[in-house]
Amino acid sequence: AATQLIDRIRVQMSERRLVLKGTKTPIGDITASFGLARFSPGTSSADLIEQADKKLYLAKSNGRNRVESGLLDSHAA
Repeated sequence: AATQLIDRIRVQMSERRLVLKGTKTPIGDITASFGLARFSPGTSSADLIEQADKKLYLAKSNGRNRVESGLLDSHAA
């Protein structure tokens, strides 16, 4: 569920277009990569951040603009 939610947010972000202020001139697209970690009892906040960070770098190395989690409902864009 978390992976699907974040992926929907990622898709909505990518559908937006950046335009030059006061004009309709496009200047770029929005992309986002996300890394998710699963919290389990006994997991420290440092471990949780480390897991999410590793997944974020995996998302970037696998092509960017995607979600990586390793969770059961995980899927990449």
